[in-house]
Amino acid sequence: MEREDTIGAWSLEKLGLVRKYLEAYVLVLRKQSWCRGYEYIDAFAGTGKPKSRDEQKYVDGSPRIALGLSHPFSRYHFIESSNWRIKKLERLKQELPNRHILIHPGDCNAILCNEIVPN
Repeated sequence: MEREDTIGAWSLEKLGLVRKYLEAYVLVLRKQSWCRGYEYIDAFAGTGKPKSRDEQKYVDGSPRIALGLSHPFSRYHFIESSNWRIKKLERLKQELPNRHILIHPGDCNAILCNEIVPN
């Protein structure tokens, strides 16, 4: 049996807020003449499709929420330290070949400081 992420009610609420925030963020940024693109960074990406413990159904996690917006980001950075979660993110990347998805395996602090936003 394949491993899966499970989340509670508070995480479902958080994902709803993430969706609303990203929709507003993209709407504002894409209207700015100085903005030539914007990137999405998820430091704890997970699998992209966790299962709700309460509802016993799969829901879109933050990676899928970001990828599903009507106005896409220029690039997506998914950081994850778990090998089995990385494999699921790789499958997600294969599902969406038209999106510029980068999967960063490892510690989010090191990856953010050394790879994504180096000094």
